[in-house]
Amino acid sequence: LWNPIAHWTTPQVFAAHDTPGIPLHVAYTCYQSSRLSCRFCVLQSLGDAPASASAPANRPALLHLVDLEATSTFSFQPARWLADVAPRHIPGNLRNRITVAKADAAERRRLESAMPPDLRYVRGWPPRVPTIEEAGVVAASRAPILARHGLANLYP
Repeated sequence: LWNPIAHWTTPQVFAAHDTPGIPLHVAYTCYQSSRLSCRFCVLQSLGDAPASASAPANRPALLHLVDLEATSTFSFQPARWLADVAPRHIPGNLRNRITVAKADAAERRRLESAMPPDLRYVRGWPPRVPTIEEAGVVAASRAPILARHGLANLYP
């Protein structure tokens, strides 16, 4: 059977471990995670991210992902920066880069909001050819974003 216990409730799963004495994963016993998944998951709950960050073995992954946030200006989850989950584990220089990245992300969102809404990315993009004026708005919005990331502006 595929997923034979998918209909079980959480208490039933824990009881199935408890009855024969099967030990639970340390994510539950030491770090109080509500579920076991990747160390840092874009789907994890507000409580599970700090639980994961509290595990010393997860620190390299935490720092790597926070570095990606700082470099990309995109938060790990749509409304939450992983850097904010456990700031005490983030070195000062990386915290400073995150502060700049958050400001740059806000500026990127402002610039992107100036682009014509029906020219923003969708599957099968672009949905139509922009007018010369719209292309100018897109180019003007893209230029500072490309500059922030040190990327060449091939289509000014």
